[in-house]
Order: sequence, then C-alpha cells, then structure tokens
Amino acid sequence: MKYLLLLALGMGLTATLPVLAQRTILNPKEGFKENSSNLTITRVELRDTVTVLYFRTKAYPGDWIRIPANTYIQPAGDTVKYFVKRTEGIPFNQEYYMPDSGVARYAVIFPAINKNTAILDYGEDASGGWKIYDIQLTRPATSLIPDFLNTEWYDRNTGETSYAFYDSVAVFDGILFDYAGLRKKDKNSYTVSLRNKEQRLELSISRLSDSVIRITKNGVSSVYLNDRKGCTIRHDDALYTAPVLKAGTAFLSGYVKNYNPKHFPRSMVLYVNDILAGNQESLLIEIAPDGRFSKEIPLYNPEEVFGEYGRSRVLMYLEPGRRLFVIPGGEETRYMGNLAGINDDLQRVEGLRYFDYNRVSNAPVMSPDSFKTYVFDCGKRGLHVLDSIYARKEIGQKAYQVKQTEIRYNTLNTVMEYHYIYHDAPPYPAGYLNFITPAIANDPLAYLSTSYYFFINRIKFAEPLRTNVPYTYNFREMIEAFKRSGVPLSDNDKKIILRLTPDGTGIQSDSADTPTKTLLSTFDLEHSTFVQKFTQRRSAEIYYRRYDSALSLSSGCQAVDIMRAQDILSPIVENLTPEDDPSLKEETAVLQDPFIRTYVFEQNEKTIRQLAANKNASGYTVNATPLVTADKIFDSIVAKYRGKVVYVDFWATWCGPCRAGIKEIGPLKEELKDENVAFVYITNETSPEATYKNMIPTIKGEHYRLKQDEFNYLSAKFQITGIPHYVLVDKEGKIVNPNLGFSSNQELKGLFEKYR
Repeated sequence: MKYLLLLALGMGLTATLPVLAQRTILNPKEGFKENSSNLTITRVELRDTVTVLYFRTKAYPGDWIRIPANTYIQPAGDTVKYFVKRTEGIPFNQEYYMPDSGVARYAVIFPAINKNTAILDYGEDASGGWKIYDIQLTRPATSLIPDFLNTEWYDRNTGETSYAFYDSVAVFDGILFDYAGLRKKDKNSYTVSLRNKEQRLELSISRLSDSVIRITKNGVSSVYLNDRKGCTIRHDDALYTAPVLKAGTAFLSGYVKNYNPKHFPRSMVLYVNDILAGNQESLLIEIAPDGRFSKEIPLYNPEEVFGEYGRSRVLMYLEPGRRLFVIPGGEETRYMGNLAGINDDLQRVEGLRYFDYNRVSNAPVMSPDSFKTYVFDCGKRGLHVLDSIYARKEIGQKAYQVKQTEIRYNTLNTVMEYHYIYHDAPPYPAGYLNFITPAIANDPLAYLSTSYYFFINRIKFAEPLRTNVPYTYNFREMIEAFKRSGVPLSDNDKKIILRLTPDGTGIQSDSADTPTKTLLSTFDLEHSTFVQKFTQRRSAEIYYRRYDSALSLSSGCQAVDIMRAQDILSPIVENLTPEDDPSLKEETAVLQDPFIRTYVFEQNEKTIRQLAANKNASGYTVNATPLVTADKIFDSIVAKYRGKVVYVDFWATWCGPCRAGIKEIGPLKEELKDENVAFVYITNETSPEATYKNMIPTIKGEHYRLKQDEFNYLSAKFQITGIPHYVLVDKEGKIVNPNLGFSSNQELKGLFEKYR
C-alpha cells in the first residue's frame, strides 16, 4: 500500500484562501471482510469536504449489487458512523446489474473525517450487510516486514501459493511461522528469520520488481510473483479411480487472514455431508487469538466441505489421509498442501452457473416434460462451458472430473425438483424418471461430488415412489424372526402360534381360552420395539421392490445400499438409540457393499461410546415443570433466569430441522458460556422419554419436557404452527420477540448483546 499526501492549490486563488489538502491511500490493506470477499478497496481519498472510497467489486454477470442508504464508514475509536452521501459509477440505493465482465468499479462518497485517521471500518448498518473492518490508512507500527512483501507469493513455475507474509505471521509450505527477525541488506534485499516450535528458517529475499521477488532458502533460489496470472500453472491431473470409499482422516489447518477477535467469531463450523448416514455433521473448529486453526476430520471419501464463520464461507475439497492448509479472509481463498492444486482449480470454476432458479420460479409454470427438457439443456450448456475452461488449460483433469460429476448430478437433482419449484404443478407423467438408470445411480465415482448426496435423497423421496407402504402383520413371520434373533417365546406367543390362521396374519377365536384382544395387546406390549423394527423392515422390502420395478434399482446395488444404510443409521445416529449386535446383523444382512456394512457397525459402536460418555457430560440441566397452572408455566420457567437474556427453543427429538438448528447454535453457546445468556429447550411427550434422555446430554442448556396439554397452551400463546419455534426474552423477563425465526449465529449474538 502507498501513502501519499497531495496538496492542490486552486488556480487563481488568493493567498488568503485556505489550501485544499487531500490525503490519498492507494490499495489500502483491508482487515476482516464479513460477507464481502468480492469487494476490494482500490483507493481512499481524505478530502477537506468529503471522504471517498473507490471499489472494485466482482459478481456474476446479471446479478445485482446495491449501495444502500445505511452504508457507513467509522474511524477506529470513533462512536460516530458517517453515512453515505452519494455514489459515482453506479446508482445510489438502487439495484445495479453486473455487466458481462463481472466487474464493477465505482466510488462511494461519505462526509469528511479527520485526515489523521489511521484505521477505518466500512459497512452496512444492518445484519448480513457488507462489512470491511480495519482498513489501514497508515502503516501499522507493529508490522515488521516491508510493505511490498506483505501478501501471498506464487511459484513462477507452478502457480502454487508457496509463501505468504503478513503483519504477525508468515506461511511457508502450509506451515505457520512467527517472525524472529528482519535485517535490511540494501534497498531491495532483506534477510527474514522465521521460527516455530519445530524449526527455524533463514530466507534471503530480493525485490526484483513491484510484483516479483527471489527467495533463497538453504542455498536454493526461486522466483515468486504476487499475481498468479504471470505464472506457469501446474495442475493436478491424477484422476480419481474407483473405489473411492476409504476410511481415514483428513488433516485441515489454516490461518484466517487479517484476523481480529473483535470482529471475527472465535470458531468456524465445518459442515461435512455423510451420505451413508444421510445427514450433515457440523464440526466445531476453534480459532486461536492470532487466527490459527486446525482440525482432524474423519472422512471416508473425497468430498467438498464448507466452513462457515460469521456470514462468510470457505469451500475446501478434502480427502482421507491428505493435508490441506487454507488461508481464508481475502478476495480469494489461498490453499497450500498436497490438495492445493484441486482446490485452486475448483475455486476457479466455483461460480460457473447453468440454471437460474429465480428466473424459472418466476416464469409461467412449465409442463413436467418441458421443464425436464429445459433443465437438461441447461446442464448441457454448463458442461460445454466447463469443457471450454478445461480446453484452455485453466483447470486440471482432477478438478474437471469432479466438476463434471457435480454438474451432471446437479442437473438430475433439478429435474426431480419440479414440484419444489412449482408447488401446484401437475403430477409427473409416466416415464418422467426414466433418466435414472442403474449406471447413473450406481456410478462408484459419484461419491466425488456432494451432488450425489442430494441425488440419493431426491430419488429416495421422488414422486410417485415416496408414498407410504402398508404392511399387514404376519405373526408367523415375526415369531420366526424372534427365534432367529434369540428372543425367547413367551407363553402368550405360544398361545398365538396354536391359534394362528393358515396365512399367519390373524388369530382364531377361542371363547374357552384367553380372549383374542388380550393376546394381541399382550403381544404388542411384550414386543413393541421388535415389532416396530420388523414392520419397518418389511415395509422397506416392499418399498425397494417398487424401486426395482420402477427404476431397475435392484436390492444390493450401490444406491439402494446407501438408502438402506440411511434407514438403519437414522435412529442410531440421530436418536442415539444403538442396536444390539444380533439385531444389527439381521438388519445389515441386506447390504451388499462390505464397506457400507462395516461403516454401519462402526457408527453403532460410536453411538454406544457416546452414550457412555454422556453419563459424565456437563453443561445441561433437566428441570421439573413448574407446578403452576398452564397459563403461568412460561413465566415461571423464564423467571428462573431473570437477569439473563433467554433464548427459548421449542423442539422435539424427532424433528430434523430442530436438531439441525441445535447443532448450528452449538458454537455460539460455547462462545457465550460465560455471558448472561440462557438457552432453554422445551419439548413435550411426543419426544420419547428414552430418546430424550439419551439426547439431551449432547445439548447444553436448560431442558423442560412438558405434558401435552401444557405444551398445547404454549403453542396457542406463541402461535406455534411448526417447530423449531424460537422466542426471545430480555433480562427483565419481557418477551421481546415471540416468533424469532431462524437467525445466524452472528445475528443472534447481536440480538443478545442488544438486550443483555
């Protein structure tokens, strides 16, 4: 960055008029960007009458941006926000649609501020708006390295991010270092000493031009550029081969560029799709005060995951057994390690679009066949654009393979989203799903894309296959299953056997013996869990026979194995209800893939270990329902937490969105564990007591399980038409929002601070 002081004397002005002074900063260093990684400030002008920020903004052609009236700047330490006066280059407070170049350049004009301002924040005074913190207008006194070096440097011969030098840390080959010293040898040459706990490096750095340096390490010199465009790019061309399922651990580490704990969350949530369990796991990654982070991630296939911090996201492609170092926080994410190549390439095609949901949903309703044709045409265009990018050698074979897979399965998924887009549209005609062939559904390389995760979900619940499948009790089959599983027959079971109808579905009356009704009720009481599981398995057999008939997806194929594994693992993982070994062996007998079968057993064991660990869990409290009338229950519950902001979550153990929301807020609860905020969870008797007791040790907070009538009263009080439902109460016990709706962790944090 360059700091200039420009003095302009007006032509013809007398000596009695004041001199107009202007301070200009070119390419100021920017701090943490919230929801604004596509923004770059190219110049700041501090004039006598106004302050001007010049921007370069990137977005997809046809998308719109807007500079709203609540846009402001705020000098560090100043309590006043200076709001925008006007714009130049794009209209003010109006939608501006991006040109074909995808780049917009414009200026935003604010009131004048003190010309000695050292640090400036820019943003929109609203949750979710663009924000750029810690814009440096003067060189920080704490920075050890020269300005020209403070950036990322790419190997001229490969294009890989080899070095990154920042104010407080340096990165080499995916390893973080602290500065141990700097010695200037001449005008353009320096010796930089780096160290960490494991090693020490001495680098001899020569500045060859504004954008080129030479670094000598251990006697070996290489040339590096601060812009990848000037490099010869070496891509990762090693294609993936089947099988890709392999249990292992992915090693992720990184550094958040321009990290400042004042503006930045103390943690990142990493979202990993588990296709075999049919869920998305959220993993908490703690961020150190200096911006460092690391995490070992259990993984069984190459997969694109994303990390979320505040309102920003970073995409990462991980593999079992391999390492990736990530530097988010800038205009682009930088990658190092042996997965850097594919991540760099996938970032280049991240914005490739080929289907516009908004355009289609706002257009007249298409017929199913017309919609199907349109979507497949969009997919073909997307593949054609990808082919062109690959032909120009902008990406390597491995990224091309992964992106191809993503586009193909995304296209198939969109075809099956016809009724998601058009809610009142006509049903599918015969043959609408004929594009789902065994080759597509069972491609062993489909695991490379998260689109396959959603593809399995779409075909599992596709119309017209998702209708409920009835199953008629067959007592003979169930009793034979009892015997195979080692369940001893009771006297009641033996009486039923003697009185079974020939087809096994009914029991003959015998007025001289136990009434039939009593036999059946005793049977249900003694074997309720077994009967429920048995009935589900038999219904599943009918269900998957229907798949085989409609889509030629026979039992034992990859897609059906995945769907069956999800059926088995859903109660085990989501409800924390593990199976005993004989039952699990019976359930997994239908799985043909040995890896999937083994994975189911491993997840069952993991749940058993988690339940054992839950016995020593802390941070949660099971509360008795206050002994008051229904109209006073809520007030009695929140009264216990007077002096704290209370976040109330109405939920149930069986509610998938409820459980997802609880996972989502977990990092925020950890961050605010010492603050005056109480998290209260209220459910009712529809949450089975055993499942409830297994689950709540994993949910930190205050728990209440109400009777149905009590819950019904609160449902009427807060107009609860579905769960999850959130209520916010201030520290005085006043309900400030009876229907909070879903909010991000950053938004919730702001609300808690407002009412705390």
